[in-house]
This record gives sequence, structure tokens and C-alpha cells, in this order.
Amino acid sequence: MKKNGNRIFLLAFAVLAFGASATRAATGVWVNAVGGYWADPANWQDGFVPSSAPDLADFSALGSGEMVTITNDTGVGAMLFVGLPDAEWSIQAQNDAKLGFDATPLTTDFAGGEIRVSGGTLTLWPSVYYAGRGIAKSGSGRVRLVNHYGESAVGDIRLDGGTLILSNNAALVDSVVVMNSTNTLLLLESDAQINGIQSLVSPAPDIALNGHTLEVGGTYQALDWEGDILGAAGWSWCAARSSQWPFRRRN
Repeated sequence: MKKNGNRIFLLAFAVLAFGASATRAATGVWVNAVGGYWADPANWQDGFVPSSAPDLADFSALGSGEMVTITNDTGVGAMLFVGLPDAEWSIQAQNDAKLGFDATPLTTDFAGGEIRVSGGTLTLWPSVYYAGRGIAKSGSGRVRLVNHYGESAVGDIRLDGGTLILSNNAALVDSVVVMNSTNTLLLLESDAQINGIQSLVSPAPDIALNGHTLEVGGTYQALDWEGDILGAAGWSWCAARSSQWPFRRRN
């Protein structure tokens, strides 16, 4: 009953936070190459701060090695980062601020939010207060998740391109990682947890454990993936409530 109550609360909260999701998407263009506060209009072209779905936050002008800090809960339809393969960016949080994702304006066949990284690596430090319809990770770059995402706040994570990195003991408690392209990779930099793994393509993309443990399992788990396990030396595998796992080990 508590779980259902949480979902009702999150749905109500999402209606308030994402009330603009039925409207046309507006694009906020970040103009400060050295980073800064998300909520500061001076950091955005024409002072427009994207703050609700389906807004697009375009960080193409953000320099490598820089960070953007949120100071209050901030929702968007999608975030866009563009850079060279060795570029690094991060989203930081103050005041326990969280991110929300819904109604991406970039990918028409996906109802949830989107993080598009074309080249480079984006590290997301904030937790997520709502992404109930899931998040699509697109573009050739990498997204690093470092937090505990649970309590039904985050739906499935769909990999349309590039790499999803789980680090700092990240836990996608209620999320199935759905591989939607053959050129995707799930990579671990620490022990991590997901609710399930599914591939919509063949051959199934790889999982790079790098000697860490990936725990798979949950109430709504999905185990529908047949691919290679990379870097499995010294690894151990936990598949809750699953007696068999169709993987191939390739060190």
C-alpha cells in the first residue's frame, strides 16, 4: 500500500512540476562557457531558463571540465551536450536539489525525458525526483550516473547510443536498462544495481563489469538479454529470483 501511495504522490507531483508538458517545447541555450548556476538567467541566451518539460536545455557552449549547478528541483524535457570524445562536464547540486525528466522534444517515439551527449562524458550528481516515463540516453558520448535512484521515481533507461556508466555504487532500483541500439555499452566503474536488463536489438550490446558486481533483480525485473560480459576477472553475479542467466563471458 505504501508503494502505491508513493506512486500516487509522485504522479500528482509530476502533474504540478511538468504541467507544461502538453505545450510546445522551448529551448534554453547556455552561453557561459565556464559554467555557473542553472537558475541564473545571465547564463542563458535571452535570459530564458529551461525549467519544465518539454523544455530543451542546450549546453553545447559549455566548456570541457566545467560544471552547471542546480539549486532547486529542476525539470526538463531533454538536455544536450556536444563536444570532443575527451570532453568532460558535470551537473552538480546544492540544497539537495534534484532533476526531473519528461516529454523529450528530441526523440518523437519516446514519451519520457532524454539526455543526449554527442562526444565526451557527462556526470550527473543530483538525484532524480521524477522520470516516471523513463529516460532515453542518446548520442555517441557517455553518461555517468553516481546516485541511488529508487522509490519508483525513475522509469526504464533506454540506451539509444553511446555508453551508460554506473559509478559510485549507483543503484537504478526500479529501472530496467533497455538497449535499443547495437552501438551501446553498459559500463561499471564500481559495484552497481539495476532492476533488469533488456535488449531490443541483435546482437545484444555488451556489459563491461571491469571486475565489479552488477546486481540485477527487483519486483518488476526483466531479464531479456544475451550478450558478452567484458572484464569479468574477479567478478561475482547476483540475479535476484533468477536461476539462469544467458550470458557469455569474454575477458
